[in-house]
Amino acid sequence: MIWLEVLVEGTSDAPTVTEVLQRKFGLREGEHFRVHPHKGKGRLPLNPLSKPDRKHQGLLDQLPAKLSGFGKSLPDHAVVLVVVDSDDTPCNELLAQLQAMLAVLPKKPKVLFRLAIEETESWFISDVNALKKAYPGRLKKAALKGYAPDSIVGTWELLARALSQDPSLIGPGVKVEWAKKISPHLDLDNPYSPSLRKLVDTKRSEIELTIQLYGEGKADAARDIVLSNIGKEAMDAIRKINADMLAIEEANIRSSREELYRTLLISRIGLAALSAISLLALFLYLRQTATFEQHQIDLTELVQVERDRLDVEVRNRTARLTELTNHLQTAREDERSRLARNLHDELGALLTSAKLDAARIRSRLSGIAPEALERLTHLVSTLNESIALGRRIIEDLRPSTLSNLGLVATLEILAREYAERSGVEVHCALKPVTLEANSELVVYRVVQEAITNITKYAQARNVWLDLAPQDGQAVVSVRDDGIGFDTAAQRNPAYGLVGMRHRVEAEGGTLLLQSTPGQGTLIRVALPESTAAPVAATA
Repeated sequence: MIWLEVLVEGTSDAPTVTEVLQRKFGLREGEHFRVHPHKGKGRLPLNPLSKPDRKHQGLLDQLPAKLSGFGKSLPDHAVVLVVVDSDDTPCNELLAQLQAMLAVLPKKPKVLFRLAIEETESWFISDVNALKKAYPGRLKKAALKGYAPDSIVGTWELLARALSQDPSLIGPGVKVEWAKKISPHLDLDNPYSPSLRKLVDTKRSEIELTIQLYGEGKADAARDIVLSNIGKEAMDAIRKINADMLAIEEANIRSSREELYRTLLISRIGLAALSAISLLALFLYLRQTATFEQHQIDLTELVQVERDRLDVEVRNRTARLTELTNHLQTAREDERSRLARNLHDELGALLTSAKLDAARIRSRLSGIAPEALERLTHLVSTLNESIALGRRIIEDLRPSTLSNLGLVATLEILAREYAERSGVEVHCALKPVTLEANSELVVYRVVQEAITNITKYAQARNVWLDLAPQDGQAVVSVRDDGIGFDTAAQRNPAYGLVGMRHRVEAEGGTLLLQSTPGQGTLIRVALPESTAAPVAATA
């Protein structure tokens, strides 16, 4: 089966070339050919054998590399068709550059180069009838007056003015639209553009004969046609005539052969010297290239070693920082416990003693000094408030209910106090779980921090607090119906959330945070249950 790989400059060229191949030659895209658009024309690289620059995606930038790839991968019956604009470069000069580039490639496919003068829009401008059919009522013939087919005039700007469009507003999408609308109406039997006529006539006899043979089921014959070159007999005849002329010319110059020998000898010496210099230059170039490549390898290895060292150092420092954070966290909890005990033992004793003394004084002053009794009553009330404040501070530092009543009762008290204080309705579904003392404290702190965040930011009306065992883990979740937030958005450092996650991970657990703007927030913590028997909480 015949196969064409068609390379064009841009997406606006693809519809036109596709139309020519399908309508003129009866080929089907995907079955007989494939079109590869690029990002502009580009330039041929100075060294066709060098790796292509990814920053330059023009047709000529990538052409040597793509032809080399096609030469290695395409079957023998495939042909590469290259359609490129000549712009302000003479056609013969550009074609010579392309042929020279092709000759350098060690492995190359069968290639056909076809040039479009300036841009493929020149094909549209040359065919006024196609423009009328594509854009009825919009064509301004006056804009095309005096235009000669394939002349360099700024074709797409001229086409924009002819279609009553502002050239400054024309982008790639408009050009693709032109190609899709105008291409189906082009006269391919008698093209007005010389460059389009050249493309249409490209190997017409060979392609048509190949398609005919495939239609007749003569696949081998069609393949031989593609691998051969129609017109070879004519070329052989021309070569024979040329050989006869050379023989006549040789007879005419035989008399001066001795003088030519001398000139040839000088030329051979010069050629030998030039070859020696070229070989020396090649040797120096290869040596410099090898040195550079070795330097690159050494540098890469050095960078990799340094990267590995930094990775190890980062891991070590992260481990030390994690250990230090755990130590600080433990020390902070220990300090809270110590401070809570001191407040409970010392401050509590002092306040209780002061309250007892005030009660004794009140009993003695009863009926003697009414004004002093009133002040004493206020003092007793103040002492009661101080004792209550002390108890709240002690509970915030280290909840005594966690040790006395258990985790479930402690969370119920926390939820009830929050609901009374904030007016938010709290729905609790708490089941007993088996956890170590540190893990119970982690659960309490996470719930406490979550409630603090809800109070500050969530604007919630309902809060759901759940605790239950699940697959060997104690799972606690705090969910609200507040305003939520975007977890992927960049926000200020959330040390509360970071602290939660670190506390949970230090106990071997996991923390999941889910939130969507307008749909509330969910914090879910899973901690491994203890193997010890659960201690029943007392009411």
